[in-house]
Amino acid sequence: ILGGIGIGAVVLICLVLMKPRLTIRLFAIGYLAVLPYAASLTATAIWTAVSYSPGAPVTSAKHENTGTRQKIVWIMFDELDRSAVFEVPIEGFKFPALKRFAGETLAFTNAVQAGANTITAIPGMTTGRKVTSSVTLGSKELGLVYSDAAKPVDWRRGPNVFSDLATTGAKTGLVGWYFPYCRLFSHLLDQCRQIRVGMSRIEDEDTFFDDIWNRLLSINPLHRRIKAVKSFKGFKRHAISMATDDGLDFVYMHFPLPHQPSLFDGTAGKFTAFNFARDGYLDNVLAVDNFFSEMRHKMKNAGSWDKSVIVLSADHGWRKPAPGLNIDSRGRIPLFIKLPGAGAGAVYTEPFDATRMRGLLRALSNGELTGPDDVIAWANNMNPVSKN
Repeated sequence: ILGGIGIGAVVLICLVLMKPRLTIRLFAIGYLAVLPYAASLTATAIWTAVSYSPGAPVTSAKHENTGTRQKIVWIMFDELDRSAVFEVPIEGFKFPALKRFAGETLAFTNAVQAGANTITAIPGMTTGRKVTSSVTLGSKELGLVYSDAAKPVDWRRGPNVFSDLATTGAKTGLVGWYFPYCRLFSHLLDQCRQIRVGMSRIEDEDTFFDDIWNRLLSINPLHRRIKAVKSFKGFKRHAISMATDDGLDFVYMHFPLPHQPSLFDGTAGKFTAFNFARDGYLDNVLAVDNFFSEMRHKMKNAGSWDKSVIVLSADHGWRKPAPGLNIDSRGRIPLFIKLPGAGAGAVYTEPFDATRMRGLLRALSNGELTGPDDVIAWANNMNPVSKN
């Protein structure tokens, strides 16, 4: 970096004092124009290389799996809309795996999102408190501003669902995007995988040279889309691996779809960097449906599906529905809970504030809730929204 800046200084002096010919001058101006970007991407790549350990998954906490607690898999599909996917039929789009699951589980038909967007909704669900905004406090600290507090509280150090599980000795795995989960919570997790959709460094295995090369190429939007496709495939691999791992008691997945960009071809049934369709959101939901079907199949084969608690939820609904669709989730999010064993579906129709997810997951992990009636009774007793 310093060498590049030094050369830039020499070039600038030459431009001012020596008055070179036009061709050389244009070349020099181009060099000076690119220099800040080159210096920035190099510095960022170095910081990334220092901040993340390439190779193995991030592993800090060391909990012992006793094999006695029921496994919980909590899947957070980013921007999955309740109305568009589970309530309103849309011509040309069917989501058989998701709808099959919805019919077999305890369905919360009025689960109210914890925040208007991802950065407030997910912290609210994991902490059990209403988050109004957030502020960066450092490279490993995200400050949450709660509705009942004046100063931001560090998400990683305040009480949350991951600290609850760590206290009980549960062995926890996480795979996610958007938030720097592994930096924030590695001290509480036994396994953690991070993907970075739309960024040059998409997985922990990427080396420094991978990172700097990808940053150079990321000027091209198509390259970013190609990298995003690769990151989605990597997410699927890590998520299914954790879901089928009997050594983990709790798995949290924050899946980047059906959030944009639109990178799935519903007709061909595969990821592509060339889907620029306006209804790309619904194509992405098809990718979600395919992933869920594959995960279910793999968990069935591993013998973990029937004995696990599966929680399917979202942070918020479809923010910009396609014109002409009668989509109206009214702040409701999908929330479905499958308890161990097979059973008929049940419905909870009372309003349920998603900030209660932390308490609900704690009760499920402790084995307090073994059937749909137990969950409904818990929701009625603990949910302040349903009491009002």
